[in-house]
Amino acid sequence: MIIATDSARLSQLVKGELFPDMAYCRQVATYNGAAATFVQGQLVGAAGVVPATAADIVGIVMEGAVAPLNTNTKVLTMFRGPATVSAFGLVLGALAAADVAAALEAKGIQVLTAV
Repeated sequence: MIIATDSARLSQLVKGELFPDMAYCRQVATYNGAAATFVQGQLVGAAGVVPATAADIVGIVMEGAVAPLNTNTKVLTMFRGPATVSAFGLVLGALAAADVAAALEAKGIQVLTAV
């Protein structure tokens, strides 16, 4: 017999953040590059694209969007902490998990491996 069920309260990526109602850890980034699809958990570099190195990381995409060519597409990102994210929700590309975790933790975003 099932007594109660509960769904995820935040998301598969974000596990906690300071003042989510005020968007303290969030920022809208503008992307002007070639056509691209952004997915939740993708890392964002200074130019609005996937960073080449972990040192280039400026945020994490919180909401996916399709960005047509040069249209000033807005993408919601988490760019500072205090916040916690799931390591399993990050889209690393060719970057090493340890390097990404260190870069995010330098921004106050803790990466949890077991959530």
